[in-house]
Amino acid sequence: MGAAAVALASLGAVTRARATAALVPIQSAFSDAERLALTGFLAGYRGLTREAYTLDLRQFTTWCRARCPNLFAVRRADIESFARDLQARGRAPRQAS
Repeated sequence: MGAAAVALASLGAVTRARATAALVPIQSAFSDAERLALTGFLAGYRGLTREAYTLDLRQFTTWCRARCPNLFAVRRADIESFARDLQARGRAPRQAS
């Protein structure tokens, strides 16, 4: 049994009666242009700063996907709403210096 089959079996995706599994393609959360913009932004940073921005972008894009299908359609009001949502959950946004 290959490593992929072992991983699937450990997750319960493969049963003893049926030793095959169908792979389902996952639709990307971002368009190519959005992915390029996010990658380009992060490319300008290294180390802990890059890790912090990666986390911030992951949280923001997750929030956006639930409210707006296109990341490039986000407006200032959306960013302010995201900040209010963070505050309501006890996660105050960082202040720019």
